[in-house]
Amino acid sequence: MDFRWLHDFLALADIRNFRLAAERRNSSQPAFSRRIQSLEAWLGTSLIDRSAHPVRLTDAGERFVDAADAIIRQVMVARGALSGTPSDDGRAMISFSLPHSLALARFPQWWTVWSVASGARSCRVVSGSINEMRAHHVTRRSDILISFDHADHPLHLDPAHYRQVDLGLEWLRPYVSSRSNERHLVLAGKARGPSALVRYPSCSFLGRLVDAILAARQARMQTICEADAAEVLLRMAVAGHGIAWLPESTAADAVAAGRLRLAGDETWSMPMRIVAYSPRALVSPAVTTLMDFLADRPSGGHGQVAALV
Repeated sequence: MDFRWLHDFLALADIRNFRLAAERRNSSQPAFSRRIQSLEAWLGTSLIDRSAHPVRLTDAGERFVDAADAIIRQVMVARGALSGTPSDDGRAMISFSLPHSLALARFPQWWTVWSVASGARSCRVVSGSINEMRAHHVTRRSDILISFDHADHPLHLDPAHYRQVDLGLEWLRPYVSSRSNERHLVLAGKARGPSALVRYPSCSFLGRLVDAILAARQARMQTICEADAAEVLLRMAVAGHGIAWLPESTAADAVAAGRLRLAGDETWSMPMRIVAYSPRALVSPAVTTLMDFLADRPSGGHGQVAALV
């Protein structure tokens, strides 16, 4: 059996779409489908109900999710032991995957509290786009995923397999250079030309939220630059290249320094939740302790994660 088949199956079990799961596994869809079929042949049973849309797991597939997860984690534990970095009490390290913006603006303060609460002696942080970090986590390469989430654009992590803890509120707001003459966002139908926009790709999580804001307000915008990372858009906005929708915590320092200002009122902003996810099966004592600690803390707050830092 090819060990990759387990990662493929878990990605498909989470996403329930062959094309999207193949993309997350950096594979062509035909090759991905063949690997799923090979796993089913090796197990001697069907794992996927392909007649349903989206696809569903069979009863055997539902049972195999926890087994596949356990196999992967046991192999990773064995690899750690053989490489000379075992965790003797399950509290040596917690690994996190999270977006660049949260890693830079939030995580250092979080870890000051979380390291004490969990008893972990160290952490490993991998950051990237929200889509990349979700894929990183569902293939069992981190203990905890921390991400933005929104009811209209959920991350689709199955609550049956992933514990979820709400950490609080973050606002996505439009910002423009303080030196810019652009005082207001321009609505469709106005005589003026469209406002310059530096934006996330529409296929990204934050890009979909920005698209929803613009569609609701019928805003006229001209895209000047696209980038996955909020920090790139922040720097483009500071340099005067256009309006950027940024998480409030990402923009906070630039606003305080007088380099950025809000480009619109509350109707141009959108609230997001910050959510921590961890697998329900086979997590270390430190991860369980930390998730319990987070679940017991009050969440919410305008633009901040209450009582966690």
